[in-house]
Amino acid sequence: MEKRQHTRIALDARGWRAELIDQVSGDRLGEVVNLSPGGLMLLTPQAVDIENLYQVVCRAIGPDGQSERFTAGLMVLWRSDSNQPDAYWAGLQIIDIDAPSQAGLLALSEAMASAQ
Repeated sequence: MEKRQHTRIALDARGWRAELIDQVSGDRLGEVVNLSPGGLMLLTPQAVDIENLYQVVCRAIGPDGQSERFTAGLMVLWRSDSNQPDAYWAGLQIIDIDAPSQAGLLALSEAMASAQ
């Protein structure tokens, strides 16, 4: 049974690239694989723990050089090994986002949805 509340957008299929940066440590957490208004999937070199909380900035670059960014509080819902050595898939839920960042996330989603 499908539990998702929002449609996911695969970034690479739309020509976008995005990364998550931990605002507390300044470390790069990984590359965003897909995105929705409720969360994202991350490819990360770190074995993030389930239920870890992160305050992040997401920086995205589009195929035509356009860029979007947003900040949010995220919680790790799940993690699994990827087929790459020392890499993991992780699902993160957006648990806190302010109005300007919500607008940035929606603008990013709209820009990616219109890219073909």
